[in-house]
Amino acid sequence: MPRRAVPLILTALGLLISLALAGVPGARAQDLTVLVSVDMEGIAGLVNSSQLSASGHDYELGRSLAEAETNAAIRAAFDAGAGQVVVVDSHGGKTNLRPTELDPRAELITGGPRPLGMIHGIGPEVDAVVMIGWHARASTADAVADHTYTGAIKAIRLNGRELGEAGLAGAVAGSFGV
Repeated sequence: MPRRAVPLILTALGLLISLALAGVPGARAQDLTVLVSVDMEGIAGLVNSSQLSASGHDYELGRSLAEAETNAAIRAAFDAGAGQVVVVDSHGGKTNLRPTELDPRAELITGGPRPLGMIHGIGPEVDAVVMIGWHARASTADAVADHTYTGAIKAIRLNGRELGEAGLAGAVAGSFGV
């Protein structure tokens, strides 16, 4: 991916988050709590396992790109008037995002275990969920790093519909009214 494409992606990401937060019904912006869950396989520019694993030779690049997208989401949420932003490190061992590299206005949940997995921190007080770096479900043609939780799972169905991690997290968030 050309270097100039990453800033454009970050700008588009910020615009989309701002528009989404503007549409939260019945909420004043400064009262909004936004949960930002960050995986890495779907981060712009990350295309192989050496960028996704702490033992990989390009892992620092992967972390930096994930932090850039995360900071774009944090800025967009606060620019749209959110009162609180909670970032959930949701990739692998859940220690990929460095607190020193993230916007200090956000709270960071890192490490585990977590009862609600990749959207730990979800609850009725959360108004919006933003999923950064999430990837295609298992067996998706032409996808980069497609899987659903592990390589051993080929498909998960909920009410007869095949879902990946994002769809399952959305169902959990929906159960809290988000």
